[in-house]
Amino acid sequence: MQDIVDVYAMAREIGFDCINMDLIAGLTGETADDFRHSLAQISVLKPENVTVHTLAIKRTSKLDRADFNDAQGDTVSAMNAYLQQWLKTEKYVPYYLYRQKQMIGDMENTGFCLPGKESLYNILMMEERQTIFGLGVGSATKYVNPNDWTLTQHNNPKDLYFYNQRIDELIENKMMQINKLFHRNLD
Repeated sequence: MQDIVDVYAMAREIGFDCINMDLIAGLTGETADDFRHSLAQISVLKPENVTVHTLAIKRTSKLDRADFNDAQGDTVSAMNAYLQQWLKTEKYVPYYLYRQKQMIGDMENTGFCLPGKESLYNILMMEERQTIFGLGVGSATKYVNPNDWTLTQHNNPKDLYFYNQRIDELIENKMMQINKLFHRNLD
C-alpha cells in the first residue's frame, strides 16, 4: 500500500490534477471487509476518478468460472452495496459504464468522478477512440485510424525469451506506426 501512496504523492508533486484509481471487486479470497478497507484508503487520497471493475473470467484465463460460486457473487453484491454508500458520502458520480462477458455477480465496470472531473482518457479508452502504445512483455498496442475509427491491435509476445529476441523489431514497428499516425494527422 505504501508504494501506491508514494507514487500518488509523486504524481501530485509533478502536476497531475486528474488521477484515477482502479479497484477490482470479486478477486479470489477478497472479502467485503477487504473491499471496504480499500475504499477507506482511497478516501484518504481523494483521487478525482475511481473505476470499479467487477472480476470477469476470460475464457483463456487459468481461472475457472466453476470455482466462483454463488457465495462469491454474494460477496460482490455486498461490495457493490457498500460502494454505493461510499460514493454518496465521498460525492463521486458515475460517468461511464461497460459490461463484459463472464462477470462475477452480474455486475459491471463503472467509472466515477468528482463532479466536473470526468477523465477524457477513460472515455476515449472505453470508446476505443485513442491509440495506445503497449511497451513490455505481453502488452497490447492499439492503433486507431481517426478517418474511419478502425482499430488495429498488435500484441507483444508474452514469453520473456521471445520478447527479448524481438525487442528491436517491436520498437522499430511501433516507431513507424507513431510516425505514420503523426504525419497522417498533420495532413
